[in-house]
Amino acid sequence: MNRNLSFGVPPVSEPPTGLVPVEANVERLTMPPTGLVPVEANVGMTMRLQALAAILLAAFMLGAGLASGAEPLAETTVTGRIVRAAQPVVMDGVLNEPVWQETEPVSVDWIYKKQNEKSAQPRMTARYAWDEHYLYIGYEAFDTNLTVQAKETRKGPADNRRQGCENWVASPQPQVDLAEFFPVFDENFFWETHHTANNLFNDLLIVRALPNWKKTMPAMASWPGIYFGREEFIKDEGEFKLAMATVLKPKADGKPSTVNDPSDTDTGYTAEIRLPWGGIGAPANARTKEGWTMAGRDLRILAVCQEGDAPELYFASATGLTPAFFHEQTGKYPRYVLVK
Repeated sequence: MNRNLSFGVPPVSEPPTGLVPVEANVERLTMPPTGLVPVEANVGMTMRLQALAAILLAAFMLGAGLASGAEPLAETTVTGRIVRAAQPVVMDGVLNEPVWQETEPVSVDWIYKKQNEKSAQPRMTARYAWDEHYLYIGYEAFDTNLTVQAKETRKGPADNRRQGCENWVASPQPQVDLAEFFPVFDENFFWETHHTANNLFNDLLIVRALPNWKKTMPAMASWPGIYFGREEFIKDEGEFKLAMATVLKPKADGKPSTVNDPSDTDTGYTAEIRLPWGGIGAPANARTKEGWTMAGRDLRILAVCQEGDAPELYFASATGLTPAFFHEQTGKYPRYVLVK
């Protein structure tokens, strides 16, 4: 998304020497720390949810896949495979589980707006895995000046609220750094997620190009053709909860990289995220009592590295992206098959 336009855990294991973990998302948090403002239900929220329900009902009635205004998910060649994790991935930010060695690394170095041109230096590498309950994302960001700006709000289920981050700041403030992931089963209805070096997390529900929108655009679509659901959040599934963690990589002097300290030279961070299948819109016919049967299914995932100091700013895992919003180019997202 071009943000020059404004729109509205499991036990942490000990990281290798020299790596400093950033505290993993605390699933049992019921009250926010002092100074943080929880996102609470209110009348406006109720109205938004009612309107969103109407949108989704329209999608069901008319068939989102038949949207004449939507870019269809083209049957392109499979980009790669996502392998099944034999054991649950521990959310500690350390990419040391066996599954990460079995997965295919994804380069997130294609320069946005410069078709088919890669960055001269690595920006980010992502890896994906899965099991019956989660999509797992592991990634490593290479950044010499980590910059993050926190939001003073949390959102999420009552027992798993997550503090958010700003994904765009106005000059003269330094632009922020973050990783973005867009997992897509349906180009009309999917999630945009953001994650930072100090473990802040955003999730936005994206609804776009529903069949009747070509005739009448709803006011909720703050950018014509796209609804950005900032108040919605990815739901947990009982004991299976969204979680994430990061580890700051050591600098040349052996000390950990720092966040929001331009006086030193950072090296980046590693991170892990787990997303419950039901929460991110997996097909309903994949649900079983034991979990989700995902083997053999297709999933599109776009990974984006936003590096605030870089003149190009955005780097992606897909080539051929145009200056249009990322959300409008789902047909160009890398396509993966989930395998055992």
